[in-house]
Amino acid sequence: MNLYRVFDWDGRSRGPSPGGPLYVPRLHQGAGRFDIPTVDGVLYASLSPVAAVAEAIQVYRNQSLSDDDFIFDDGRQQALAHFSLSEKARLVDLTDSRELAKRNLRPAEIATFDRTVTHRVAQSLHEEKCDGFLWWSALEASWTHVVLFQSRIQKKLKWVKPIQILRTTTPDVMAAAQFLKIRLEN
Repeated sequence: MNLYRVFDWDGRSRGPSPGGPLYVPRLHQGAGRFDIPTVDGVLYASLSPVAAVAEAIQVYRNQSLSDDDFIFDDGRQQALAHFSLSEKARLVDLTDSRELAKRNLRPAEIATFDRTVTHRVAQSLHEEKCDGFLWWSALEASWTHVVLFQSRIQKKLKWVKPIQILRTTTPDVMAAAQFLKIRLEN
């Protein structure tokens, strides 16, 4: 399975250390939809590079976005990582109505902005010993996101392509911006 993740890259790190594509800032987790920081780190990814980029730039809806917006004061830059997840990874597909029914979950419990509900779902799936789960994007239901439990997936991910620095001329940025009605400045 191909996965894509936008992350704040320091230009050097390639793994789970700060500034790397597999870094999960557990101390800052808790507000995210499926965060369970007291149990495990949660790494968010997407099945589509456009979906991953859209999640990262959605704060610029109805505004403009320039290359400078991808660069932070400390020198880190937003970048796109492309991974392959091992077939041995056990993911629960919450986009499948049978999986929801099996767990007595309603779609609203996955899509809600009530974090007490979504955190409870993530913790329950973690307790099932799965590596993560799939769910649909709140931005576009046809986009699928993947939540991976950090402690279980490190050895099940491998690089597919080099890390790509995001720019307004990056095709995936252009497609996501068009979808979100973000004006791009060159």
